[in-house]
Amino acid sequence: MNRIKLLSLAGLLTLSAFYFMSFKNLEGNRYTGNIDFDNIQKVYKENVLPMYFTYKSEMPKEVKVDYNDESINAGASFDYIEVSKGLADHADVFVQAFALTHEASHIITMEQMEIFGIEGGIPEGQNINSYQKAELLADLMATHLLGANYYDVMPSFIERVEEETVECKGYTIFGKGDFLHPSAEIRIKHIKEYATKISMTEIDDLEALFKEYFIYIVNLDESELDESELDE
Repeated sequence: MNRIKLLSLAGLLTLSAFYFMSFKNLEGNRYTGNIDFDNIQKVYKENVLPMYFTYKSEMPKEVKVDYNDESINAGASFDYIEVSKGLADHADVFVQAFALTHEASHIITMEQMEIFGIEGGIPEGQNINSYQKAELLADLMATHLLGANYYDVMPSFIERVEEETVECKGYTIFGKGDFLHPSAEIRIKHIKEYATKISMTEIDDLEALFKEYFIYIVNLDESELDESELDE
């Protein structure tokens, strides 16, 4: 049974309009100067959470804000997702939605591995550890869910990811890399690679593409993605 299902037609139309508006609004001040807490709750509950309805894992039900953190940051718990003041204050809904989807995907990583028949957890790589792989997998799942549900916006998605390579207010949504996280360059390279493949793949074939790339990341041995190892 396909566990990554598309939303209903009505849901797709509503959500696609939501993201087209976001993708088009790329210019201007990214920060509002105030926290619209109700808005980021709405983004999560109405636009992110429904994408996980086929999973058995209990998903976080609400968003909390760390008002002392000015960076673009978020973290997932089993009953809530905590976001930084910088993320809650961000004027670009795309940034908020991607960060929230990434964090929510951490919750279902192990379930997705079981669905794909992968046993034994995430193995250590030669030049990349299991924590960094987990981040790449969350990026992958976020990109896949957004791509499966907003298939027609993949070209704009790629452009928007490229724009995030430029730091905004001193931060990007991809960070600088550390023991727990791959560098922004590696993450962006990965996201662009997979998003481009989505845009070139028939929608009925996305699940097979997702499984192939998911297994590739689980078994990754290098700290950089080698595109030659993936089938074109």
